[in-house]
Amino acid sequence: MSAAPLAHDEAARLAALRDYAILDTAPEPAYDELVRLAACVGRTPIALITLVDAERQWFKARLGINHCETAREQSICAHALLTPDQVLVVPDATQDPRFADNPAVTGDPGVRFYAGVPLLTPAGHALGTICVVDTVARDGLDAQTRDALGTLARSVMAQLELRRVSRELAAVNAHLLKLSFLDRPTGVANRRALYARLEEEVSRSRRHDVPLAVLLFDIDHFRAFNDQQGHLNGDQLLREFAQLLYKRLRQSDLVARYGGDEFVVLLPETTLEGARQLAERYRERIEQGRFGAAGCAVTASIGVAHWLPRHEAAKDVLAAADAALHAAKRSGCNCVAVMP
Repeated sequence: MSAAPLAHDEAARLAALRDYAILDTAPEPAYDELVRLAACVGRTPIALITLVDAERQWFKARLGINHCETAREQSICAHALLTPDQVLVVPDATQDPRFADNPAVTGDPGVRFYAGVPLLTPAGHALGTICVVDTVARDGLDAQTRDALGTLARSVMAQLELRRVSRELAAVNAHLLKLSFLDRPTGVANRRALYARLEEEVSRSRRHDVPLAVLLFDIDHFRAFNDQQGHLNGDQLLREFAQLLYKRLRQSDLVARYGGDEFVVLLPETTLEGARQLAERYRERIEQGRFGAAGCAVTASIGVAHWLPRHEAAKDVLAAADAALHAAKRSGCNCVAVMP
């Protein structure tokens, strides 16, 4: 048995095959229909859509064969990759020295006739073939059948391209959605993300009677800091402040920029007392820290509130935290106030 040599563009070809993310995927009606059409066009009992990987040949769709892959060294389709602009036709595999002792020829399914059209990417890399196989030898392949198989090969590639582009669009959309919930200057969640998550957590608290608490932070005298140190330093302070809050969170918690120099920490399954204790630890940590390029000391006022059944809307808990924050500011800043 003569295994096919590697294609001249083998590394790029395999990279292209990986890019389509098609290997080992579940059967799909579109590909199954193309295989049935190929068998009809070729008037053969066997038709396949094959993809030639580094060490195996895998069948995306198959008709007349039970197994879904073979070793690459047994792949007749791997030979078709060597002439990607041509149809490989084998009138009688038993008479071809490349295939005469191939297990697919000497054993099941008893390949005699083979015709395979390479599946070409827009860049010209052959990923595999759409092929038709018969268990009796034939003289060759007429021009009309060649053209029809070529059309089916292009249809297979159109399906693969559609799949690839759909995956890319889905990834882009997921990235854009993530960005739409992100506060770019600080890298934490934005107000939109906060409201969405707050609605979820309030709903969960209602259903399961679990506590939910909120901390609302305001950096004391931030406007004066911005005026003295400049906006770039002010932005750096906000980023460092956000990261300080983020580092102390559980995986279930959320830190979000509420606006300006205000930040919210959402604490699912946290009691009011637990939230107050955490706020005190935050206050001390902020007071001890140094922020901005100049390493300035800052403080923060913190309002603490928790969701209560009397709150009609999810945002009511934020209003309660805001009232607590104003109480903290009235007390002289750098302190924690709790809205019972």
